[in-house]
Amino acid sequence: MAIIHCSFPGCIRTFKQPGHLTLHMNLTHAQGPVAYPSPEAPLSPTFPEFLPISHSPPAQDPASTQSPSPHFQDQGKTYHPYLTGDICDENGSKIPSHTAPSPIQPIEASNPWAPFDGEAEFRLADHLFRKVEMSQKDVNELLDIWSLFQRQRAQRSGSDDNELGPFSEYCDMYGSIDDIHEGGAPWKCFQTSLDDTLPIDAPEWRKTSYQVWYRDPNTVISNILANPELSKDFDPAPYIHRDKHGTRRWCDFMSGNFAWRHATQIYNEEGNNVEGAMLVPVILSANKTTVSVATGHVEYHPLYLTIGNISNVVQQAHCNAVIPIAERKYDKDVNFRIFKKQLYHSSITAILKTLKPGMKVPVVCRCPDGHFQRLLLSGIVQGWCGRCTAPSSNLDAAADRCTRQLNEVLLDEYGGDRKILWDNYGIDDDVTPFMANFPRADIHKMLSPDLLHQIIKGCFKDMLVEWAYEYLVIMHGETEADKIMDDIDRRIALVPSFPGLRRFPHGRRFKQWTGDDSKALMKVYLPAVAEYLPEEMMKCLSSFLNFCYLVRRSDIDENLLNEIHTALNEFHHHHEAFRSRHITAVKKPWRRSSRFQALSQMLLTNQRIDKLLAFHSTLASRGLLLPRYVPPEIFDAERDDGYPRFIQALGIYIGQPTLEHLTRQFLHNELHKGSEPADNLDLPYIQSKINVYHSAVAVFYAPSDNSGIHGMKRERIRCTPSWRGVPRHDCVLVTLNEERAGFQGMSAARVLLLFSFVHESRTYPCALLHWYNTHGHSRDPKTGMWRVKPAFHDSRKQRPCLAVVHLNTLIHGVHLIPVYGPQAVPANGLKYYHSLDVFTAFYVSKYADYHASEIIL
Repeated sequence: MAIIHCSFPGCIRTFKQPGHLTLHMNLTHAQGPVAYPSPEAPLSPTFPEFLPISHSPPAQDPASTQSPSPHFQDQGKTYHPYLTGDICDENGSKIPSHTAPSPIQPIEASNPWAPFDGEAEFRLADHLFRKVEMSQKDVNELLDIWSLFQRQRAQRSGSDDNELGPFSEYCDMYGSIDDIHEGGAPWKCFQTSLDDTLPIDAPEWRKTSYQVWYRDPNTVISNILANPELSKDFDPAPYIHRDKHGTRRWCDFMSGNFAWRHATQIYNEEGNNVEGAMLVPVILSANKTTVSVATGHVEYHPLYLTIGNISNVVQQAHCNAVIPIAERKYDKDVNFRIFKKQLYHSSITAILKTLKPGMKVPVVCRCPDGHFQRLLLSGIVQGWCGRCTAPSSNLDAAADRCTRQLNEVLLDEYGGDRKILWDNYGIDDDVTPFMANFPRADIHKMLSPDLLHQIIKGCFKDMLVEWAYEYLVIMHGETEADKIMDDIDRRIALVPSFPGLRRFPHGRRFKQWTGDDSKALMKVYLPAVAEYLPEEMMKCLSSFLNFCYLVRRSDIDENLLNEIHTALNEFHHHHEAFRSRHITAVKKPWRRSSRFQALSQMLLTNQRIDKLLAFHSTLASRGLLLPRYVPPEIFDAERDDGYPRFIQALGIYIGQPTLEHLTRQFLHNELHKGSEPADNLDLPYIQSKINVYHSAVAVFYAPSDNSGIHGMKRERIRCTPSWRGVPRHDCVLVTLNEERAGFQGMSAARVLLLFSFVHESRTYPCALLHWYNTHGHSRDPKTGMWRVKPAFHDSRKQRPCLAVVHLNTLIHGVHLIPVYGPQAVPANGLKYYHSLDVFTAFYVSKYADYHASEIIL
């Protein structure tokens, strides 16, 4: 039995590479793939197939198959009973599960930093090449200055030391990077052959030999598996996760129905020779990018690789192929377009051929905990769906599932008749997709929509925003509609600042919309159009936003699937109202190249970055460096010393004379939970000096935000008299009743002061807040958002409702967007930083970020 040798931390496992590649076209965000169940055996619903909701899965559900032994159950996870990722020795023989791992590689006792002379050399190389991307010329100048300093110091001390610095010149530093063993995956190249029988007048593209650069995917995968930083974020086998209530949950790729079904299919086909092996899903992401310089446009087609065993928290793409296809002047030539597509698929087949032997027979490799999966790519005619046969002109028409078997039947029946296949079934008869060369490769079961580009940009920008404008034209005429759109732009420009939220000083007027533009704009769009669109259309927009935020979450359970289906159904229902009326791997290396025959330079840059990152992981695992991803401190703050240091004077200074009394009340509550003071004399005095802060960094647990380590997210709350020249006092959510769900157990408030004091050797970090009252007992019916108003003790709004609270009660920053009202906002004079002061009511935005969408229910 052929085996790929795989271990992590020291464990060696056989793993199965089941011959089938999950390819997500144009996937630009580093979020793990969505697992798809196959249509033949519907399970508990798994987005995005939108199967009927059922909390009692039928017999085909993986949970109802043969129950594994308790050995395969961990923290609510039930692992697959056959492809279990058992550890083995270097020869593939099974060994006891408690066997200690062997060292990944011997550590050079004399110099653990080799091939660098020491820590300083490695950190300097990592800093100059990877972090600041310093040019060769500037590296040499820095090293010259360093050497000059060394010589001057030696002269002053009378020393004969001739040390010149960590490196003599840039090529010395580059040589050390190239000597790193970790992360090494050398670039290779194959070249297309020429047809000697071509006529003299053949187009130039037919007489050109094309180079395809790639890295051996086996080597790339081995490097991923050997990364010690992935030890806690790795799944050795497909699993079913149920919480303490028995509710099924989906989070990472291996928790999906597809991984479980595929493992079962492999076992059924291959039998006992794969039992105990580890399934490693290979996931490819293809993209196209153009680097623009004065001499024109150069087009690159990078192909990224990662594996499905890695959790979404640390999922990172590894570029393993870059295929340049230039000759843009022939793009209108039908034959050239066919040639480009076939070249691309043939290249992918050649690149992945080293994976094919392991798709039926386990092979061995060192890994954190891994498994392999089938490989495939999509070739879909524009305007056709990769999942069903319904034409784009009538999506409600009766349609069948797209399958590999159906394609084969159609090709057998209509092969050679390109028009019938193209026009009626969206099949390109001129191209043989590379998936045809791999076993069990059915792309139609594995395609997923790209949330950013296909749903947010395509649906929001290209459909909903345009539909809203068309409605205004129908109702008011084009001239008046343009005036309304101008007012909507002014409203968008007035949206108050919020951490991480992009501002739109000119509204939604972009020369060119990107996916990120659409994602940022939809967070502030609803309040801006609320007064101009009828309730049915607003509900359509709201349900669309709810859908986007729900499906973006990385942790999905059966209850959330119900919410997703509800949001989708609401969108389809309400949208009838409208009917009736890449970058890092290519562009940065390109900029660092000479721009002339740049591909080899770009590939070498990427390889050196991979080596530096991999070596950093190795050094961190040895305790020589901190990991690259260090969980942040629970609370961080920036202190300001320009304020009075005692509480009474501080209150007078900031114009809040009740600050002392409110702080004493707060301290009494902290010292005597639940008891009321007899009178003010019972309140403790604040005798320590006060520290005032203009901002605080809080850390929140954000399970659906993968930007942080293990779902932790840092957020800065600002309270400053001058932020970019104007005052800024952010708003926050405060816990009032933990027993009540969502916003009903919270209150919105505006931070007027961030400060701390000491009482009996204990530090109390506090915030002075102005409370906001909920306006109404339920959400606004048009926008689906809560509304709030600033709270006052008097009708003249001279005595605001204030309180001092502990920072621990602050849940999250909150974005308040004005309820603009039926009147147009002034065209001049009013700025975004005035909004929280001049408007009297606000929407509590649950679309400011994904964490807010989870907690503001």
